[in-house]
Amino acid sequence: NSPFKFDNEVDLKTLNIGFMQQIYGPIIFDISSNLNIDNGSENYGEYYDTKLGVLCHRRAYEFGIYYHPNNEAGGIYFRLNGFKFSNSVKEFF
Repeated sequence: NSPFKFDNEVDLKTLNIGFMQQIYGPIIFDISSNLNIDNGSENYGEYYDTKLGVLCHRRAYEFGIYYHPNNEAGGIYFRLNGFKFSNSVKEFF
């Protein structure tokens, strides 16, 4: 047992549930959560680490906003797609 609460969650049997739905054009609604299915846990049957988001997904980039209702936190998300960074640096050995 770890003295840190966040460290004990990885020992649980969980079911990850995710859903993405295109709303209009590049606008997408995204929800994901984990369901505790560990019979020995005191939080059996409860959802945790839930994330709600609305994002704009394009071929070259995507951005959006997210909200985590479990810890009442939110944020902004931005990502660039389609770059091959593995070939951008050459070794000199």
